[in-house]
Amino acid sequence: ASLLNVETPQMNELAQQAHNTYTIASRCGVFAKSDIQPLLNQGAEKSDLAASIFHAVASQAITGLAKGRPISGNVLYLGGPLTFMSCLRDAFDSVLNIKGVCPENSLLYVAMGAAFCAEHDVDLTTLPEKLQTAAQHSFEHLPPLFKNEGEYTVFKMRHSKESVAIGTPAEAGEAFIGIDSGSTTIKIAVMSPDGKLLDSFYQSNKGNPVVAVRNYLTDFYTKYPNCRLLAGAVTGYGEELVKNAFRCDYGLVETVAHFTAAKYFMPDVDFIIDIGGQDVKGISIDTDGTVKNFAMNDKCAAGTGRFFEAMARSFEMTLPEFSKLALKAKNVIPITAQCTVFAESEVITLVGEGKPMDEIAAGIEMAVAKRCFVMAKKAGATDSITLTGGCAKNEGLKDAIEHVLK
Repeated sequence: ASLLNVETPQMNELAQQAHNTYTIASRCGVFAKSDIQPLLNQGAEKSDLAASIFHAVASQAITGLAKGRPISGNVLYLGGPLTFMSCLRDAFDSVLNIKGVCPENSLLYVAMGAAFCAEHDVDLTTLPEKLQTAAQHSFEHLPPLFKNEGEYTVFKMRHSKESVAIGTPAEAGEAFIGIDSGSTTIKIAVMSPDGKLLDSFYQSNKGNPVVAVRNYLTDFYTKYPNCRLLAGAVTGYGEELVKNAFRCDYGLVETVAHFTAAKYFMPDVDFIIDIGGQDVKGISIDTDGTVKNFAMNDKCAAGTGRFFEAMARSFEMTLPEFSKLALKAKNVIPITAQCTVFAESEVITLVGEGKPMDEIAAGIEMAVAKRCFVMAKKAGATDSITLTGGCAKNEGLKDAIEHVLK
Protein backbone atom coordinates (compact mmCIF):
# COMPACT_ATOMS: atom_id res chain seq x y z
CA ALA A 1 0.00 0.00 0.00
CA SER A 2 2.84 2.39 0.84
CA LEU A 3 4.53 1.63 -2.50
CA LEU A 4 1.27 2.21 -4.40
CA ASN A 5 0.85 5.41 -2.34
CA VAL A 6 -2.64 4.46 -1.13
CA GLU A 7 -4.23 3.72 2.23
CA THR A 8 -4.45 -0.02 2.99
CA PRO A 9 -8.29 -0.21 2.67
CA GLN A 10 -8.03 1.37 -0.80
CA MET A 11 -6.14 -1.69 -2.07
CA ASN A 12 -9.37 -3.68 -1.85
CA GLU A 13 -11.28 -0.98 -3.77
CA LEU A 14 -8.57 -0.91 -6.45
CA ALA A 15 -8.49 -4.71 -6.81
CA GLN A 16 -12.24 -4.73 -7.54
CA GLN A 17 -11.51 -2.77 -10.74
CA ALA A 18 -8.65 -5.02 -11.96
CA HIS A 19 -8.51 -6.44 -15.50
CA ASN A 20 -5.09 -8.18 -15.40
CA THR A 21 -2.81 -9.88 -12.89
CA TYR A 22 0.99 -10.02 -12.85
CA THR A 23 3.32 -12.58 -11.27
CA ILE A 24 4.68 -11.02 -8.05
CA ALA A 25 7.40 -12.60 -5.86
CA SER A 26 5.82 -13.48 -2.54
CA ARG A 27 8.52 -15.19 -0.46
CA CYS A 28 9.89 -11.84 0.68
CA GLY A 29 7.92 -8.62 1.18
CA VAL A 30 10.83 -6.47 0.03
CA PHE A 31 11.49 -8.50 -3.11
CA ALA A 32 7.78 -8.22 -3.90
CA LYS A 33 8.35 -4.47 -3.97
CA SER A 34 11.22 -5.07 -6.41
CA ASP A 35 8.72 -6.73 -8.77
CA ILE A 36 6.11 -4.00 -8.32
CA GLN A 37 8.48 -1.04 -8.79
CA PRO A 38 9.34 -1.63 -12.48
CA LEU A 39 5.68 -2.41 -13.25
CA LEU A 40 4.77 0.98 -11.75
CA ASN A 41 7.56 2.62 -13.75
CA GLN A 42 6.18 1.05 -16.94
CA GLY A 43 2.69 2.42 -16.30
CA ALA A 44 0.88 -0.66 -14.93
CA GLU A 45 -2.54 0.14 -13.45
CA LYS A 46 -2.63 0.26 -9.65
CA SER A 47 -5.85 -1.75 -9.73
CA ASP A 48 -4.09 -4.61 -11.55
CA LEU A 49 -1.14 -4.44 -9.14
CA ALA A 50 -3.44 -4.56 -6.08
CA ALA A 51 -5.16 -7.69 -7.42
CA SER A 52 -1.75 -9.22 -8.24
CA ILE A 53 -0.54 -8.60 -4.69
CA PHE A 54 -3.61 -10.27 -3.18
CA HIS A 55 -3.07 -13.27 -5.46
CA ALA A 56 0.64 -13.46 -4.49
CA VAL A 57 -0.26 -13.39 -0.77
CA ALA A 58 -2.80 -16.20 -1.22
CA SER A 59 -0.37 -18.34 -3.24
CA GLN A 60 2.47 -17.89 -0.72
CA ALA A 61 0.25 -18.61 2.29
CA ILE A 62 -1.08 -21.80 0.73
CA THR A 63 2.19 -23.17 -0.70
CA GLY A 64 4.23 -22.12 2.34
CA LEU A 65 1.88 -23.41 5.04
CA ALA A 66 0.04 -26.35 3.44
CA LYS A 67 3.28 -27.73 1.93
CA GLY A 68 1.39 -29.78 -0.67
CA ARG A 69 -1.34 -31.04 1.64
CA PRO A 70 -4.85 -30.54 0.23
CA ILE A 71 -7.03 -27.84 1.79
CA SER A 72 -10.70 -28.67 1.55
CA GLY A 73 -13.92 -28.82 3.57
CA ASN A 74 -15.27 -25.96 5.65
CA VAL A 75 -12.42 -23.42 5.49
CA LEU A 76 -12.58 -20.38 7.80
CA TYR A 77 -10.95 -17.05 6.94
CA LEU A 78 -9.76 -15.31 10.11
CA GLY A 79 -7.68 -12.24 10.99
CA GLY A 80 -7.73 -8.60 9.90
CA PRO A 81 -6.68 -8.81 6.23
CA LEU A 82 -9.16 -11.57 5.37
CA THR A 83 -11.90 -9.88 7.40
CA PHE A 84 -11.56 -6.44 5.84
CA MET A 85 -10.48 -7.31 2.27
CA SER A 86 -13.04 -9.19 0.20
CA CYS A 87 -10.66 -9.33 -2.77
CA LEU A 88 -8.09 -11.18 -0.66
CA ARG A 89 -10.78 -13.75 0.23
CA ASP A 90 -11.59 -14.02 -3.49
CA ALA A 91 -7.89 -14.66 -4.22
CA PHE A 92 -7.80 -17.50 -1.65
CA ASP A 93 -11.03 -18.91 -3.12
CA SER A 94 -9.48 -18.81 -6.59
CA VAL A 95 -6.21 -20.50 -5.61
CA LEU A 96 -7.93 -23.14 -3.44
CA ASN A 97 -10.87 -23.60 -5.84
CA ILE A 98 -13.33 -23.47 -2.91
CA LYS A 99 -15.67 -20.96 -1.28
CA GLY A 100 -14.27 -20.12 2.15
CA VAL A 101 -16.28 -18.60 5.01
CA CYS A 102 -15.46 -15.41 6.90
CA PRO A 103 -17.54 -15.93 10.07
CA GLU A 104 -19.08 -13.33 12.33
CA ASN A 105 -16.54 -12.20 14.97
CA SER A 106 -13.68 -13.46 12.77
CA LEU A 107 -11.37 -10.90 14.39
CA LEU A 108 -12.12 -12.29 17.85
CA TYR A 109 -11.83 -16.04 17.19
CA VAL A 110 -8.29 -16.34 18.62
CA ALA A 111 -9.14 -14.31 21.72
CA MET A 112 -12.30 -16.38 22.22
CA GLY A 113 -10.25 -19.56 21.83
CA ALA A 114 -7.84 -18.35 24.50
CA ALA A 115 -10.79 -17.65 26.83
CA PHE A 116 -12.28 -21.11 26.23
CA CYS A 117 -8.91 -22.69 27.08
CA ALA A 118 -8.52 -20.81 30.37
CA GLU A 119 -8.35 -23.37 33.17
CA HIS A 120 -6.98 -21.44 36.14
CA ASP A 121 -8.23 -18.64 38.33
CA VAL A 122 -5.79 -15.70 38.44
CA ASP A 123 -5.09 -13.72 41.59
CA LEU A 124 -4.36 -10.18 40.37
CA THR A 125 -2.91 -9.19 43.76
CA THR A 126 0.15 -11.33 43.01
CA LEU A 127 0.69 -9.78 39.58
CA PRO A 128 3.15 -6.99 40.63
CA GLU A 129 5.36 -9.56 42.35
CA LYS A 130 5.37 -11.81 39.28
CA LEU A 131 6.22 -8.87 37.00
CA GLN A 132 9.10 -7.88 39.26
CA THR A 133 10.50 -11.42 39.10
CA ALA A 134 10.20 -11.45 35.31
CA ALA A 135 11.99 -8.09 35.01
CA GLN A 136 15.02 -9.50 36.86
CA HIS A 137 15.36 -12.34 34.35
CA SER A 138 18.88 -12.32 32.93
CA PHE A 139 19.34 -11.82 29.17
CA GLU A 140 22.16 -12.67 26.81
CA HIS A 141 24.22 -9.65 25.78
CA LEU A 142 27.09 -8.99 23.41
CA PRO A 143 29.79 -6.31 24.02
CA PRO A 144 28.83 -2.71 23.04
CA LEU A 145 29.71 -1.26 19.64
CA PHE A 146 31.83 1.46 21.31
CA LYS A 147 33.29 1.02 24.81
CA ASN A 148 33.57 4.76 25.42
CA GLU A 149 33.41 8.22 23.81
CA GLY A 150 37.11 8.15 22.97
CA GLU A 151 36.77 4.96 20.93
CA TYR A 152 33.87 6.53 19.01
CA THR A 153 35.91 9.70 18.31
CA VAL A 154 38.83 7.67 16.87
CA PHE A 155 36.37 5.72 14.70
CA LYS A 156 34.82 8.94 13.31
CA MET A 157 38.23 10.44 12.51
CA ARG A 158 39.32 7.31 10.66
CA HIS A 159 36.16 7.24 8.55
CA SER A 160 36.27 10.92 7.66
CA LYS A 161 39.87 11.02 6.40
CA GLU A 162 38.77 10.87 2.74
CA SER A 163 36.49 13.50 1.25
CA VAL A 164 35.73 14.81 -2.20
CA ALA A 165 36.65 18.38 -3.18
CA ILE A 166 33.63 20.69 -3.47
CA GLY A 167 32.90 23.32 -6.12
CA THR A 168 29.86 25.04 -7.68
CA PRO A 169 28.36 24.67 -11.18
CA ALA A 170 28.43 28.46 -11.65
CA GLU A 171 32.22 28.67 -11.34
CA ALA A 172 32.97 25.41 -13.26
CA GLY A 173 31.46 26.23 -16.66
CA GLU A 174 31.71 22.56 -17.75
CA ALA A 175 30.66 19.37 -15.97
CA PHE A 176 29.86 15.67 -16.21
CA ILE A 177 26.69 14.19 -14.71
CA GLY A 178 26.22 10.73 -13.16
CA ILE A 179 22.81 9.24 -12.30
CA ASP A 180 22.19 6.21 -10.10
CA SER A 181 18.59 5.10 -10.54
CA GLY A 182 18.38 2.70 -7.61
CA SER A 183 15.65 0.38 -6.38
CA THR A 184 14.27 2.93 -3.92
CA THR A 185 16.20 6.20 -4.45
CA ILE A 186 17.64 8.45 -7.13
CA LYS A 187 21.19 9.77 -6.69
CA ILE A 188 22.72 12.37 -9.02
CA ALA A 189 26.27 13.77 -8.94
CA VAL A 190 27.55 16.64 -11.08
CA MET A 191 31.37 16.58 -11.32
CA SER A 192 33.83 19.07 -12.77
CA PRO A 193 36.55 17.85 -15.21
CA ASP A 194 39.13 18.17 -12.38
CA GLY A 195 37.12 15.94 -10.03
CA LYS A 196 35.19 18.40 -7.82
CA LEU A 197 31.64 17.63 -6.72
CA LEU A 198 29.65 20.60 -8.02
CA ASP A 199 26.11 19.51 -7.12
CA SER A 200 24.29 16.44 -5.82
CA PHE A 201 20.76 15.14 -5.44
CA TYR A 202 19.30 12.32 -3.32
CA GLN A 203 15.65 11.40 -2.81
CA SER A 204 13.14 8.54 -2.98
CA ASN A 205 12.16 7.72 -6.55
CA LYS A 206 8.49 7.53 -5.41
CA GLY A 207 7.80 4.84 -7.98
CA ASN A 208 8.78 7.01 -10.95
CA PRO A 209 12.51 7.77 -11.46
CA VAL A 210 11.90 9.57 -14.77
CA VAL A 211 9.94 12.36 -13.07
CA ALA A 212 12.62 12.78 -10.38
CA VAL A 213 15.45 13.04 -12.95
CA ARG A 214 13.43 15.38 -15.19
CA ASN A 215 12.67 17.72 -12.29
CA TYR A 216 16.34 17.79 -11.26
CA LEU A 217 17.61 18.52 -14.78
CA THR A 218 14.98 21.21 -15.37
CA ASP A 219 15.98 22.87 -12.11
CA PHE A 220 19.71 22.55 -12.91
CA TYR A 221 19.41 24.15 -16.36
CA THR A 222 17.33 26.99 -14.88
CA LYS A 223 19.82 27.71 -12.07
CA TYR A 224 23.02 27.25 -14.09
CA PRO A 225 22.37 28.18 -17.75
CA ASN A 226 26.10 28.77 -18.36
CA CYS A 227 27.26 25.36 -17.07
CA ARG A 228 27.65 23.01 -20.06
CA LEU A 229 27.11 19.31 -19.40
CA LEU A 230 29.77 17.49 -21.45
CA ALA A 231 28.42 13.94 -20.97
CA GLY A 232 26.12 11.87 -18.79
CA ALA A 233 26.23 8.29 -17.51
CA VAL A 234 23.58 6.24 -15.71
CA THR A 235 23.61 3.05 -13.62
CA GLY A 236 21.29 1.11 -11.31
CA TYR A 237 17.94 -0.66 -11.58
CA GLY A 238 16.50 2.04 -13.84
CA GLU A 239 19.55 2.31 -16.11
CA GLU A 240 17.82 1.48 -19.42
CA LEU A 241 14.74 3.55 -18.62
CA VAL A 242 16.67 6.71 -17.66
CA LYS A 243 19.28 6.29 -20.40
CA ASN A 244 16.62 6.18 -23.11
CA ALA A 245 14.40 8.84 -21.55
CA PHE A 246 17.21 11.44 -21.34
CA ARG A 247 19.58 10.21 -24.08
CA CYS A 248 22.48 9.66 -21.67
CA ASP A 249 25.83 8.90 -23.31
CA TYR A 250 26.67 5.83 -21.22
CA GLY A 251 24.92 3.05 -19.32
CA LEU A 252 27.15 1.42 -16.71
CA VAL A 253 26.86 -1.90 -14.91
CA GLU A 254 26.50 -1.15 -11.19
CA THR A 255 29.53 -3.21 -10.17
CA VAL A 256 31.78 -1.13 -12.46
CA ALA A 257 30.35 2.16 -11.13
CA HIS A 258 30.93 1.03 -7.53
CA PHE A 259 34.49 -0.08 -8.29
CA THR A 260 35.37 3.13 -10.15
CA ALA A 261 34.29 5.28 -7.18
CA ALA A 262 35.88 3.01 -4.54
CA LYS A 263 39.21 2.94 -6.40
CA TYR A 264 39.24 6.75 -6.53
CA PHE A 265 39.43 6.90 -2.73
CA MET A 266 41.23 3.60 -2.08
CA PRO A 267 43.47 2.60 -5.02
CA ASP A 268 44.25 -0.81 -3.48
CA VAL A 269 40.60 -1.76 -2.85
CA ASP A 270 39.99 -5.47 -3.39
CA PHE A 271 36.46 -5.85 -2.01
CA ILE A 272 33.29 -3.74 -1.95
CA ILE A 273 30.18 -4.26 0.16
CA ASP A 274 27.20 -2.34 -1.20
CA ILE A 275 24.04 -2.11 0.88
CA GLY A 276 21.30 -0.75 -1.34
CA GLY A 277 17.59 -0.12 -0.89
CA GLN A 278 16.58 -3.71 -1.60
CA ASP A 279 19.79 -5.71 -1.99
CA VAL A 280 23.21 -6.43 -0.48
CA LYS A 281 26.07 -7.01 -2.90
CA GLY A 282 29.62 -8.28 -2.41
CA ILE A 283 32.07 -7.37 -5.20
CA SER A 284 35.55 -8.93 -5.29
CA ILE A 285 38.22 -7.10 -7.31
CA ASP A 286 41.17 -8.84 -8.99
CA THR A 287 44.73 -7.48 -8.91
CA ASP A 288 44.38 -6.22 -12.49
CA GLY A 289 41.34 -4.08 -11.56
CA THR A 290 38.63 -6.32 -13.00
CA VAL A 291 35.61 -7.70 -11.13
CA LYS A 292 36.65 -11.21 -10.02
CA ASN A 293 33.56 -12.39 -8.15
CA PHE A 294 30.12 -11.13 -7.23
CA ALA A 295 27.49 -12.23 -4.68
CA MET A 296 24.02 -10.86 -4.01
CA ASN A 297 21.17 -11.70 -1.63
CA ASP A 298 18.68 -13.74 -3.63
CA LYS A 299 16.05 -15.04 -1.18
CA CYS A 300 15.49 -12.33 1.42
CA ALA A 301 15.99 -8.59 1.64
CA ALA A 302 16.88 -8.44 5.34
CA GLY A 303 19.79 -6.11 6.00
CA THR A 304 18.97 -3.60 3.25
CA GLY A 305 17.82 0.01 3.30
CA ARG A 306 14.19 -1.15 3.31
CA PHE A 307 15.00 -3.32 6.34
CA PHE A 308 16.31 -0.29 8.26
CA GLU A 309 13.26 1.74 7.24
CA ALA A 310 11.01 -0.99 8.68
CA MET A 311 13.03 -1.10 11.91
CA ALA A 312 12.90 2.70 12.30
CA ARG A 313 9.13 2.53 11.82
CA SER A 314 8.92 -0.08 14.60
CA PHE A 315 10.72 2.36 16.90
CA GLU A 316 8.54 5.25 15.69
CA MET A 317 11.68 7.16 14.67
CA THR A 318 13.14 8.73 11.55
CA LEU A 319 15.94 6.80 9.86
CA PRO A 320 18.69 9.25 11.01
CA GLU A 321 17.39 9.07 14.61
CA PHE A 322 17.38 5.29 14.53
CA SER A 323 20.90 5.17 13.04
CA LYS A 324 22.30 7.12 16.01
CA LEU A 325 20.42 5.13 18.65
CA ALA A 326 22.89 2.24 18.87
CA LEU A 327 26.02 4.36 19.30
CA LYS A 328 25.80 4.77 23.09
CA ALA A 329 24.29 1.38 23.95
CA LYS A 330 26.02 -0.29 26.92
CA ASN A 331 25.25 -3.77 25.55
CA VAL A 332 24.11 -5.42 22.33
CA ILE A 333 20.98 -7.60 22.45
CA PRO A 334 21.25 -10.29 19.73
CA ILE A 335 18.55 -10.28 17.05
CA THR A 336 18.34 -13.75 15.54
CA ALA A 337 15.86 -13.28 12.69
CA GLN A 338 17.17 -12.82 9.16
CA CYS A 339 13.80 -11.90 7.64
CA THR A 340 12.62 -8.28 7.76
CA VAL A 341 9.14 -9.24 8.96
CA PHE A 342 10.33 -11.78 11.56
CA ALA A 343 13.01 -9.40 12.84
CA GLU A 344 10.34 -6.73 13.26
CA SER A 345 8.25 -9.20 15.31
CA GLU A 346 11.30 -10.04 17.44
CA VAL A 347 11.98 -6.35 18.06
CA ILE A 348 8.36 -5.71 19.08
CA THR A 349 8.62 -8.61 21.58
CA LEU A 350 11.83 -7.21 23.08
CA VAL A 351 10.30 -3.74 23.39
CA GLY A 352 7.28 -5.33 25.09
CA GLU A 353 9.64 -7.00 27.58
CA GLY A 354 11.04 -3.59 28.50
CA LYS A 355 14.51 -4.08 27.01
CA PRO A 356 16.49 -0.85 26.37
CA MET A 357 15.75 0.57 22.91
CA ASP A 358 19.40 1.47 22.22
CA GLU A 359 20.56 -2.09 22.99
CA ILE A 360 17.91 -3.55 20.66
CA ALA A 361 19.00 -1.11 17.93
CA ALA A 362 22.62 -2.20 18.41
CA GLY A 363 21.47 -5.81 18.01
CA ILE A 364 19.82 -4.92 14.71
CA GLU A 365 23.07 -3.33 13.47
CA MET A 366 25.00 -6.47 14.46
CA ALA A 367 22.46 -8.76 12.75
CA VAL A 368 22.87 -6.85 9.48
CA ALA A 369 26.67 -6.92 9.87
CA LYS A 370 26.57 -10.71 10.18
CA ARG A 371 24.59 -10.86 6.95
CA CYS A 372 27.28 -8.74 5.29
CA PHE A 373 29.87 -11.19 6.68
CA VAL A 374 28.15 -14.10 4.90
CA MET A 375 28.01 -12.10 1.66
CA ALA A 376 31.66 -11.08 1.99
CA LYS A 377 32.88 -14.63 2.59
CA LYS A 378 30.75 -15.95 -0.27
CA ALA A 379 32.35 -13.50 -2.71
CA GLY A 380 35.89 -13.87 -1.29
CA ALA A 381 36.59 -10.74 0.78
CA THR A 382 40.17 -10.28 2.01
CA ASP A 383 41.64 -7.01 3.28
CA SER A 384 40.99 -3.63 1.64
CA ILE A 385 37.21 -3.32 1.98
CA THR A 386 34.96 -0.35 1.24
CA LEU A 387 31.29 0.08 2.12
CA THR A 388 29.05 1.91 -0.34
CA GLY A 389 25.33 2.73 -0.57
CA GLY A 390 23.01 4.76 1.63
CA CYS A 391 23.53 2.51 4.67
CA ALA A 392 27.19 3.63 4.77
CA LYS A 393 25.86 6.76 6.50
CA ASN A 394 24.94 4.53 9.48
CA GLU A 395 27.94 4.69 11.85
CA GLY A 396 26.69 1.92 14.12
CA LEU A 397 26.41 -0.44 11.16
CA LYS A 398 29.91 0.44 9.92
CA ASP A 399 31.39 -0.34 13.33
CA ALA A 400 29.38 -3.58 13.59
CA ILE A 401 30.72 -4.71 10.20
CA GLU A 402 34.28 -3.98 11.35
CA HIS A 403 33.64 -6.06 14.49
CA VAL A 404 32.29 -9.00 12.49
CA LEU A 405 34.91 -8.93 9.69
CA LYS A 406 37.69 -8.22 12.20
